[in-house]
Amino acid sequence: MTKKKAKLLEEMMPKFGPVDGSRLSRSRAEKCGKAIYRLIEEVGDGITTSDLVDASKNRKAQPDLHKEFEWDDELAADAWRHKQAGYLLRSINIVYSENFEEPIRAFVDVSPAHQATEHVYVHIKEALSNKEMRALVIDKLTKELRSFERRLRRYEEFGTVVSAIGKHLKEAA
Repeated sequence: MTKKKAKLLEEMMPKFGPVDGSRLSRSRAEKCGKAIYRLIEEVGDGITTSDLVDASKNRKAQPDLHKEFEWDDELAADAWRHKQAGYLLRSINIVYSENFEEPIRAFVDVSPAHQATEHVYVHIKEALSNKEMRALVIDKLTKELRSFERRLRRYEEFGTVVSAIGKHLKEAA
């Protein structure tokens, strides 16, 4: 990339911030967002997660991205198994009958929002019958609904849905 194109890219670059619920701070999201934006511009037609990992391996070329990955293979393998366990817990529904239209999540996360290191899952029946756990689940769902509503606002096709969600959130508050 020429210096002129790099300067133009910097001038046109948007500001970046963390997604609601992200573990990234504002400054880390800004630094990583810029680095990823530059990578996409260099490649020209988008990047894959493999491209991002490969680019991030070079600590000198991509110091901000490099910090976001675990490079100790033993620790990374253990972390991956924890992600797989979470995926498994989030991927199982209760099936009461084959004709039942609404699947019910079997296990739900009842971890407080500030507890980011280890998630605690319980059976849905326990979460709904315990006052504190139920409040945590409802709070998380409300935050997800607000986030979903903000994303949908960008598309006029979802105006009716956005209005209904907004109305519900106001009534529930």
